[in-house]
Amino acid sequence: MRRGAFKESTVVLFLVVLLMITLGLFITKPGGEKGIVAISDISYVVFAAIAAIAGIMAARVYRTKSPQGKLLLLLTMVPVFGAIAGSIWAWYEVGLGILSPFPSVADWFWLLFYVFGFVAFGYALSKLWKYIKTWHLLVAGITALILTWGAYLFALKDIFTNAADSSFAEVFFGAMYPVGDIILIGMAVLMFLTLRKGVFGESWRTFTVALTIYGVADLVYGYQLFVGTYKSGGLIDLLWPVGNALIAYAFYQQIKAVQPA
Repeated sequence: MRRGAFKESTVVLFLVVLLMITLGLFITKPGGEKGIVAISDISYVVFAAIAAIAGIMAARVYRTKSPQGKLLLLLTMVPVFGAIAGSIWAWYEVGLGILSPFPSVADWFWLLFYVFGFVAFGYALSKLWKYIKTWHLLVAGITALILTWGAYLFALKDIFTNAADSSFAEVFFGAMYPVGDIILIGMAVLMFLTLRKGVFGESWRTFTVALTIYGVADLVYGYQLFVGTYKSGGLIDLLWPVGNALIAYAFYQQIKAVQPA
């Protein structure tokens, strides 16, 4: 007999308490500037690892040979590579003392973050294509266009304007984050609209919110980076742990759909 999922209140309380502790550390800044940099980097890795563990648990529940299990395993690779990239970034900042190491090896692993996200959503949408309606595509497309326009005005314009003074890697990775986020958000919106009335509707809504928060953080990061104002340990860095916490919760909602608490 299978054990049921953890109680939802327990999962939510666990994530909220961790986020509140993280917020408290961001505000009080123990250890000064060096301390907050370490806290920022470690909190990213910790929450990404929690999301990855939740994803593995969800994939195991559905069995990796099933379509849903394969999807969840592919989605799990998103926080897995996020955690690896965050660990490398932390090594640069905390271990080597190189603040805001951009571009670096870490960015290649964040590239895989997006690659697996695209593959996961592409796989899911291919299975759902016959259920996708025209208005679903229109809403997702309009959402992506609005986000693209906002990203261009807020970050991409500065990135491309300064392209002549930047390396190829700086331009490529600088554009990768907002563009990658827009594509993922658009695909997540399409997934949510298609499945919103089913048992997975809540989970895909949470995934969409999580990726939107990620997108906001990446957009601000990209803008501040190219105008020279980004500083590790700022409150904007708190958005990534929030995004990862929501990804973990979305995986839990997938488990809860077939294993009620």
